[in-house]
Amino acid sequence: MSRRRFHRTDHSQPEIVEALREVGDYVAIIGRPVDLLIRTGHRYWTAEAKTPGGNQKREQPAQVTHREDATAHGAPHFILLSVDDAIATRNRMVRLA
Repeated sequence: MSRRRFHRTDHSQPEIVEALREVGDYVAIIGRPVDLLIRTGHRYWTAEAKTPGGNQKREQPAQVTHREDATAHGAPHFILLSVDDAIATRNRMVRLA
């Protein structure tokens, strides 16, 4: 019998998604292996939305693989704890573009 798993959304994710969309970024909620695929200008990056005070260091095996692969290929990946984190990260991406 297979075990079905569901993806729990961290409490901060809806606010992060809304804030990034309000500043004009494209945000896709993909859920697996990471929460979000974001396009800022012409740059794509991925992110995990984590609840502040939760266990931000705990990653699923697929998330670890994604982060390692993304880093090896120069694709930025971030952990976002709040709207402020998301906007600050987005602004760094704008400067890199």
